Formats: sequence, C-alpha cells, structure tokens
Amino acid sequence: MTDDFIRDTILLRLAEVAPETAEACIDPNADLRAQLDLDESDFWAYVAAVGDELGVEIPDSDLPMLSTIDGGVSYVSSRITR
Repeated sequence: MTDDFIRDTILLRLAEVAPETAEACIDPNADLRAQLDLDESDFWAYVAAVGDELGVEIPDSDLPMLSTIDGGVSYVSSRITR
C-alpha cells in the first residue's frame, strides 16, 4: 500500500464527513478539525472509516496523530505492512 493510496483514502473519508470541502483547500499539515470545522463525532467517524478501510486499528490515544493529512499518512503507513 503506497502513501499515495493512503492519502487518497484519507481524502475520500474526509469528503464523507465534510462533503462541502474541496480537496484543494485542505492544508495537509494543518489541523483538520480547525480547517473543516469538524466536531469530535465527525473526527472520530473519519478516523474510524480510515482505520476500517485500511485495516488499521487506531486506539483513542493515537487520534492526535491523525489530526492532519500528512500525520495520518505517516501514522497509517507505519502501522501497515507494505
């Protein structure tokens, strides 16, 4: 699984919880909750969807690692076998 595939999956899952947001408007290094005005339940739904689709169990303690797109890509990449 490539980083590009992980990034694409993250962006697709974000579009599910924030469909009005265009991918081009998202800063990959900025906090997603602030950029997209996500509440905690939306953020958790996004994280759960990413974990389910990519087969990665994400404990609550690791949620901050997925607060940015680049952070999410790094985190998921480190948790899967390529």
